[in-house]
Amino acid sequence: MDSLSFTLIVALLCIPFCAVMKEDPCSLKQTCGACIQEPKCFWCSDPLLNETEQQRCSQRKDHCDKNYIIDQITNYTELRKKPLVSYTSNVSEVIQITPQEVYLNMRVNDPINITLKYARAEYPVDLYYLMDLSFSMKDDKDTLQTLGWNLEELMRKFTSDFRLGFGSFVDKVSRPYTSTIPAKLEAPCKNCKSPYGFHNHMKLSDNVTQFLLEVSAANVSGNVDEPEGGLDALMQSVVCSEEIGWRRNARKLLVFSTDTGFHIAGDGKLGGIIEPNDGKCHLDEGGMYTHSTLQDYPSILHLKHRVRENAINILFAVTKPQQEVYSLLSKNIDGAKVGHLTANSSNILELVEEQYKKVSSSVDMQHDAPEYIQVTFYTSCQSSSEAVRQSNKCNELKIGQEVEFQVEIVVRSCPADPSDWNQTFRIFPVGSQEAVLVYLEMSCECSCEHHEHSEYIEDAPQCSGNGTYMCGVCACNSMHFGKKCQCSSSEPLSTGTELHRDCKPRKDQNVSDCYGHGTCTCGVCQCTEMFYGKYCECDDFSCKQEDSELCAGHGSCKCGICQCEAGWIGDTCSCPVSTENCRSAEESKLCSDHGRCICGTCQCSEKYMGKYCEEQIPTVDQSTLCESLFPCVLCQVHKRGSLTSEQCAEKCTNLTIKKVDAVEENITGGTDCEQDYDECQLKYQYLYSETSAIEIKALHELKCPIQMSYYTYAVPVVVVFIIIGVVLALWKWLTLKKEKLEFRRFINEQEMSNWGVDTNPLYKSPVSVYNNPTHDEFS
Repeated sequence: MDSLSFTLIVALLCIPFCAVMKEDPCSLKQTCGACIQEPKCFWCSDPLLNETEQQRCSQRKDHCDKNYIIDQITNYTELRKKPLVSYTSNVSEVIQITPQEVYLNMRVNDPINITLKYARAEYPVDLYYLMDLSFSMKDDKDTLQTLGWNLEELMRKFTSDFRLGFGSFVDKVSRPYTSTIPAKLEAPCKNCKSPYGFHNHMKLSDNVTQFLLEVSAANVSGNVDEPEGGLDALMQSVVCSEEIGWRRNARKLLVFSTDTGFHIAGDGKLGGIIEPNDGKCHLDEGGMYTHSTLQDYPSILHLKHRVRENAINILFAVTKPQQEVYSLLSKNIDGAKVGHLTANSSNILELVEEQYKKVSSSVDMQHDAPEYIQVTFYTSCQSSSEAVRQSNKCNELKIGQEVEFQVEIVVRSCPADPSDWNQTFRIFPVGSQEAVLVYLEMSCECSCEHHEHSEYIEDAPQCSGNGTYMCGVCACNSMHFGKKCQCSSSEPLSTGTELHRDCKPRKDQNVSDCYGHGTCTCGVCQCTEMFYGKYCECDDFSCKQEDSELCAGHGSCKCGICQCEAGWIGDTCSCPVSTENCRSAEESKLCSDHGRCICGTCQCSEKYMGKYCEEQIPTVDQSTLCESLFPCVLCQVHKRGSLTSEQCAEKCTNLTIKKVDAVEENITGGTDCEQDYDECQLKYQYLYSETSAIEIKALHELKCPIQMSYYTYAVPVVVVFIIIGVVLALWKWLTLKKEKLEFRRFINEQEMSNWGVDTNPLYKSPVSVYNNPTHDEFS
């Protein structure tokens, strides 16, 4: 069976119960807990509801006594909301974000919005310089030593409370990372000190002179392989808050300087080091890392969590060959940036200044909620006239300037473990210890499903004594089933007409039992494989497809309906929630104010075109517009022409181009175009729609002259020559064979001939005889 046939069959099977789903998705929920996990659904626990044949889980409340309605309400409470404080002499009193604590009681897929405010404050600055001191970085160390005072002077421009620290690293003192030959351990290279993992030379301090002395006293070392133990050193610099001297109410900046790559988790096994990195501080009194040869290198994910917990901004100052690998690393660490370090680190001041300005004048809101909780940020930043858009970042903020964020929180699903139904997570600006603490309680079950509730009765008479009556329905024990637990798995099954009525919706008794996807047993549908639901009306393969994928690959199919992942919407989950794809880098306006953003793509109007509707279609004559549209038609319809695929996507996406078998002639408002391309002819037609946008109809095939290929000429010629050669060879072979036969016959006849002198007509005797006529006369 081909894919088209399968799709048609699935669509036909889906028709009866997909209609039910769209009419009332609550009808599939058979328990109170499942019901309240569906948005806008409520549960009716009225015992008399069974007699009225009404749905217990529904979006309507008119058929249920209000005393029996169970409808969980999403609510939001602010627990602590101190006002913003940007200017104060006491840094501990600074408040950059409000509110500070909130409580949420939420249903699944029922969003709630929180308004957060952020104001940039002047903070003290802690700058820790972590340097690779392998031999190749010797000139960089000398440069840092000379620029020490300039570094202190630079930071004083931004804050009066500035502290500086210094640390260095090489690699694990173990083979194959470093040479373990005694002589090499003592001096791995000329004028080098012994190798080490990480050394905290100087705790954060305002004593710049000490910083210069520590940098001057630190000698370079050496190792064997090219990657260094930078992640070991980075982990210790982040987690050793007391030993490094990080202040809680300070802006923390760590400059990581190197000219080579780094070892990652798992590389320690090469040296027999198999114990995972525990992410804890292991520095001795002298500032040396004691677990360098005892624990493996940290993983990037582990490092990411530690950097987030300690709110540290990292600047990877690396040479050009290493920028790509450290750029990938920075994408996995909140607040990390990469700067191009010159060969001798002479531009380090510019990098630090640039990074500090980015960190201090911008805000990047993040969260640490689990994956089943979706958190989305919206803001217009500091512009009151700009429309609110999906974004978690704002730049170029001045001290005291407030920014408002709308935070949408959605519980995507209830976790399988009830202990996870209560969650606590943070919403915080990257690089700051301040955060909004969110206490979230999920509504995943009903109170009547607990022992202490009056509607919870074990071995209840309503359930034939074979189950628990709760929330108005029976939960049968393992040996019984049926609406009232009246059927036993150990006794003959009941198949009466009355029971069969329970195997299909009461309002649609004309359909087959269990929609033809199962068997009706004691009034309960036993579904076949791949189908489920009370009436076997559900499956997870009949959802709409996009690009040959269910739910466009951005969601999961549940009972014929796409459940979209975070950031995607639509019947097929093919539309992004974000409108950022409708804004160019130069223009912040949506579709340049010349169109609408639909499904992440600009739909232009008023004779505008381009990916962002940034180009106005000129008013020109027919031939000129035909020529202007020709490259787009050629690249979109025939994948040819001067435009690359990227240029085609950018310039031509918003033109509506349809492939047709024939172009309708003399259409009202239409203009016919014919253009030549590579000895072929392209024919198409354009006209303006009601929204002034251009619609194009183009032939799906180019009209090209029939051309004979090289093989068309070459193959027949070669075949003819081969045939002639075969014929000549056969003729020559037959001729030679005939001559050989004639010669053989001649030889045979010659050998069999017996020539004599008396029979040979050609024989002539050598003796001549003459008769004397007078001989007899005188004898």
